[in-house]
Amino acid sequence: MKRTTRRRLGLALVIAGLVAIMGGCSSNSNPAQTVKTVVQPLSAQQIADKIGCGDFVQKGPAQMYVIDSGTCVLDGVKYGIDTFASTDVRDNWLKIAQNYGVVPKWETATAIIYKATVQ
Repeated sequence: MKRTTRRRLGLALVIAGLVAIMGGCSSNSNPAQTVKTVVQPLSAQQIADKIGCGDFVQKGPAQMYVIDSGTCVLDGVKYGIDTFASTDVRDNWLKIAQNYGVVPKWETATAIIYKATVQ
C-alpha cells in the first residue's frame, strides 16, 4: 500500500472515530441535564495558608493519585500536604501511604496533612 494511501486511510479512520464520538452530542439536548458541577479541590498552598502553615514549598503532583502537594512548617514541625480529586482517591492513597509510616494529622474530603517523614 502506498504511503499516501495509508495516510488517507488513517485520516479516514480518525474522522470516522470523531464522528462516532460526536454522534452522541446534539444541539437539541437540554444543557441543564448534561452539565455537572465539579468543585476544584483547594491547592496545597491554599490549605497551608488556611491552617497558618508557613515556609510553603510547592512540590507539585509528585506521587501517585496526588493532584498537588507541598510542605510547610507549623510550630517548628514540617508537614506534608497532598490533595486529591476525591475522597475515594484520597482513601486509596492513604491505604498505601500508611505502609510507609504516613499518619494524617488533619484530613479534609480531598486532602491529607501529615508530619513530613524528613524534617
